[in-house]
Amino acid sequence: MVKLHITQGFCLLSLLAGLGIASIAHGQKIQAASGAIRINPALFILGEEVVEQQWKATPDLINIPAYRKQIEPGQCVRFGVELSKEDLDEFRDAKLQVEFSANGKEEKIPTEPIDTVKQIKADNGDVMNAVLAKSGLKPPTSLPLPSLAVSHSKWCAPADAADSTAVIQAEIVTADGKTVALKPASLAVKTFSTAVAAPTFADTKTLGIWMQHYYMTPDPGQLLPAMRLAASDPMLQRSATFLQFLVSAYKASPLAANDAIRRLPQESHATQVYAFSVFGLSGYNTGPLPADFTTDDKTRVARMYLPNAQNLAPDPAIGGRMDMLWSIFFATGDIAPIKKLSSLLAWSADHDKLMEMQNNGIKPKQATPEIMRGVAYVTAGWSLSALSRNDGLVADYLDTIKASPDTDPEVRTQLVGLYFNKAFQMKPGKQ
Repeated sequence: MVKLHITQGFCLLSLLAGLGIASIAHGQKIQAASGAIRINPALFILGEEVVEQQWKATPDLINIPAYRKQIEPGQCVRFGVELSKEDLDEFRDAKLQVEFSANGKEEKIPTEPIDTVKQIKADNGDVMNAVLAKSGLKPPTSLPLPSLAVSHSKWCAPADAADSTAVIQAEIVTADGKTVALKPASLAVKTFSTAVAAPTFADTKTLGIWMQHYYMTPDPGQLLPAMRLAASDPMLQRSATFLQFLVSAYKASPLAANDAIRRLPQESHATQVYAFSVFGLSGYNTGPLPADFTTDDKTRVARMYLPNAQNLAPDPAIGGRMDMLWSIFFATGDIAPIKKLSSLLAWSADHDKLMEMQNNGIKPKQATPEIMRGVAYVTAGWSLSALSRNDGLVADYLDTIKASPDTDPEVRTQLVGLYFNKAFQMKPGKQ
């Protein structure tokens, strides 16, 4: 498992060292169909944000997303099914019929067509394709890779949802009226109260792991316990990286933010001070500051700010802002931070000059823009290489960036050689 501590500067990235183990980001593994036409009779549940946000920015061939086992109020899920290559044409015009049963109540979701299809990469497909591309070869197109076909049907947990486990019955209805029953699935609905009471992290180490994987299966109810932990840890309180994560996650989860704001009067004084800063930066109305806030408390809230993560000027603070870009991605799963980090690979010539200086024994007297561009190039490439080996969505986004006609040619060249560039195979700062 990838372990991630939350600190400042380049430290967040440096703790991603050691990646290269089997991915945890790809969710459930799909076994490719072979031979006979068949369907894997299991319902696949995924977050609506995967289809409506992430898939709109990925190519047709992707890593499989995380399977959703639970949701919280305000969150929505979509339903899909694995289709073999042979089955795809037959079921492309089919519809999916879904029924929920929870707390003694049944709900039938309107039957909707299976209208979104993505083909699923083989395990380690990103590395395999990179090796082929480096050799001037194209990935094979005849492999019997499965596809994940998703219906337009969705279900959202209401704001007043109670803790429950829904049993989901589903079947595919073909254009000629035939039906294929899918194995029943379950989906846990967890209230914010339950999420707040039972965080899945206990310290900054486990908090870092949770943060890095947050976007895969967002659980915004646990953002309040995360703020509690930050309020009790002086280093975490000062971390713009973690603050950016909280702000981005809460902006994406208004129900969770408003629920946490209602709970603040029962929180510790330290948590209240930190939370007022978070919600203020997130754009939420928290009302007047509590009467027991001291002058120092009020000053802390007023002075709390976030550097602009989009500002990639090559100065000594660029490393911290790059960490903040990763925080935005971890919180939202958005492609924009990956595009921004990839753009730094255009600074390869500055890295070459930096290496020439080192090889000639020249020690720079100050961190000039040229030097910082060289350092940022290495850091961006190393982090993109490391995370794309273990986070399927990062790898998919890099495929999109490489294929885009808007991508700088030098950036595209660097991305094609991402896994083989020696500059990216060591920890930043160790050169």
